[in-house]
Parts: sequence; C-alpha cells; structure tokens
Amino acid sequence: MQGQHQLQGEFPLLIDGLSQFIAEADTSAIRHHPLIRSAVADGFACILGGASAEVTTRIRAALTPLGEGSASLYGQGGTMPAPAAAMINAVAGHANDLDDWEEPANTHPTVVILPAVLALLDVMARPVN
Repeated sequence: MQGQHQLQGEFPLLIDGLSQFIAEADTSAIRHHPLIRSAVADGFACILGGASAEVTTRIRAALTPLGEGSASLYGQGGTMPAPAAAMINAVAGHANDLDDWEEPANTHPTVVILPAVLALLDVMARPVN
C-alpha cells in the first residue's frame, strides 16, 4: 500500500508538468505539417467508418439518457454532452480498428485523442482547421 500512496503523491506532479509543457508548446511549426493533416484525416476516417457499427450503436444507446449537448457525433448526426460524445466517437473510431498489429507500425494513434479534442472544440465553439 505504501507504493500506491507514493504513486498517488507523484501523479499530480507528473500531470502538472505535462500539462504545462503542452500549454506552453509552440505549435506554429507543426500546425500545418502534412503528417498532422494525415493523422487527423485518418482519425476521422476511423470514426466515420465505425459510426454505424453495432458497438457504436450500443454505447450511444447506453449514453442517450445523458441528453443532447454541444458536442457532435460524427457520422451519426446529433449532439451529446462532450464526455459522452467523446466516448461514442472514440468507440466508433476503434470499432473497425483491427489492423494495428501489422508491421511496421501501421496504427491509428490519432483515434485515441481526436474524439476528446473534437468534443472540446465543439464546447469551445472553435472550428477544426
């Protein structure tokens, strides 16, 4: 138990440091980099490809009682509160994501973070550009 307590004490420091690094990062040099655009396009493709999957339909049904919100459900229409929309879009993004085992590193890493970023942009009423 002592190790668990020690980890809990260090975790906020790690999060604070990482958050500060991200907040202060100069992204102007990478904002329009072709790899960034490709990664975001891939993430959207995964989300759209899984939007009508059974698992996506089930998670949306489970979260429907949360009501409408300001965050979009891509490929499905409608809106939900940001946490629910991020979860549903993330599930959609992973619904058909079965090729991550291939070499060399044929993965879809953007699908992990893109749904949360999109939900946040919707809440902040900021465009995706």
